Formats: sequence, C-alpha cells, structure tokens
Amino acid sequence: PKVKKKKTSVQQEWDNTVTDLTVHRATPEDLVRRHEIHKSKNRALVHWELQEKALKRKWRKQKPETLNLEKRRLSIMKEILSDQYQMQDVLEKSDHLIAAAKELFPRRR
Repeated sequence: PKVKKKKTSVQQEWDNTVTDLTVHRATPEDLVRRHEIHKSKNRALVHWELQEKALKRKWRKQKPETLNLEKRRLSIMKEILSDQYQMQDVLEKSDHLIAAAKELFPRRR
C-alpha cells in the first residue's frame, strides 16, 4: 500500500518589518456587544429630563393656562416613571427571593 506523505508547510522566516495588527481587530459582533454594554441604563429618565428642558423653554413663550396643563402632564409622567422603576425593583427582589426559596426547599418527586 502506498502511503501519501503530507506536505510540510515551509515556515516563513520572521519579518519584524510587518506591523499588520488586523488580526487583533474587534469583530462587528464584538463592537455591537461593547456598545450595548456601555449604553445608559437610564434612557427613559434621560428622555424625560430632555422633555422637561424642552417644555421649560416652551413655557417661557406660552400663556399661563397652558403652562399649568403642561406642568400637570409632566408631573404625571414623572410619577409614572418613578412607579415603573419601583415596580422593576420590586420584581427583581421578588425574583431573587423566589430563587432563594426554591434553593432552600427543592421539589421532591
């Protein structure tokens, strides 16, 4: 039986003039992941603050009766936002407690 010999690849001699670092460049997936990691977790709060600033600029130009409506609307939005954050905190805490309870009392079959 004939045995085929594998071709041995000729290793090139080290060339210290090459400075190509594209091998270490981040992939598009890595870039997207890093971007997501560094995004603000308070986007809703920032959005609300920007709206508040824009409304304050408007208020300087508006009549007093529309001013009160805008103030009421803004206070309601603020209350809803704070309630939403409180609800998220409560849900997270209850999830942790349920997980801890499941660990303490495993199901028996």
